[in-house]
Amino acid sequence: MTQKKLAFNLSTVKQDTFFWCGPATCQNILSSRGQQIEERRLAQELGTTENGTNHIGLLEAVLSARLNVSYETRLIQNDPPTKLQIDRFWDDLEKSIDAGYGVAMNWIAPPSNYPRGVLGSPSPSYQGGTVFHYVAAMGYDDTARAVWIADSGFQPFTYWISLAQCVSLIAGKGYTALPKERAPRTADVELTKKYPSRSKYRANDLPVDTLAGFVLNIDARIHEQYVEEHR
Repeated sequence: MTQKKLAFNLSTVKQDTFFWCGPATCQNILSSRGQQIEERRLAQELGTTENGTNHIGLLEAVLSARLNVSYETRLIQNDPPTKLQIDRFWDDLEKSIDAGYGVAMNWIAPPSNYPRGVLGSPSPSYQGGTVFHYVAAMGYDDTARAVWIADSGFQPFTYWISLAQCVSLIAGKGYTALPKERAPRTADVELTKKYPSRSKYRANDLPVDTLAGFVLNIDARIHEQYVEEHR
């Protein structure tokens, strides 16, 4: 059995206004990576108005830029979602959480499908007709096939929900997850060209058993330190 949750700032999980669920979702994901950003600032970056945040791609752009990774957005156009879409979301969720990155989701929750807590979690206090909302998936339980939710809009603000219901709430909208390995920054490449190392040991920590190997290894470490200091 594997249950994994990402830690984030519980004191700021609640959104500051009724229309800032998009900024709050980004805030919760960013706080799990050590970034404490005000919702107001994120609202500006997302272009959020009193009508909300226009689409999930805006959250992808802000998270990618601030975390220096490439989030990927997937749309789920089928309602109900297909088994393939459910399995793909689960795979994306596991990979993203295992890498240490929360998943932003855009939900449509009609009264007939308000989120229902599982694994002992109380159901969140959804009300007021159909709810259009952004939330963050911040963990998973692979035995129960459940998703740990950070919900900025409704108490208790954190709860477990079943995988099937989670994906049914995304249906018609989308989610952004699965950071890809980033390519080296241009500056890194240019520095390496400008200050090339002479050492064949530069890219690894293989043991050295000769004086020449020791000298080359030291040369590599000096090179790496110099490049790091001149980023």
